[in-house]
Amino acid sequence: MAHTTIKVESSVRDRLAILAAEKGTTIAGLVGEFATHTLTQSERDEQVAKTLEVLHARALRLRPGSRAGPRSGR
Repeated sequence: MAHTTIKVESSVRDRLAILAAEKGTTIAGLVGEFATHTLTQSERDEQVAKTLEVLHARALRLRPGSRAGPRSGR
C-alpha cells in the first residue's frame, strides 16, 4: 500500500479523527471508505442512463393498447 500525505486544516483533521473513532476505524480507513463508496460523476451519469433505459422500456410495456402488460409480482 502506498502512503500519501494530504494537507487539511487542523479542525478538519480533528473532525476526521472523531468520525473515524466513532466508526472504529482510522482516518485512512475513513478516507478509503469514502473513496470506495462515492461514485464519480461519470459513474453517476452511467447509472442515470441505465435507469432511464429501464424506465423507458417499462413505460413502453405499460402503454395502453400494448400487448404485453405489466409483469405480475412487480
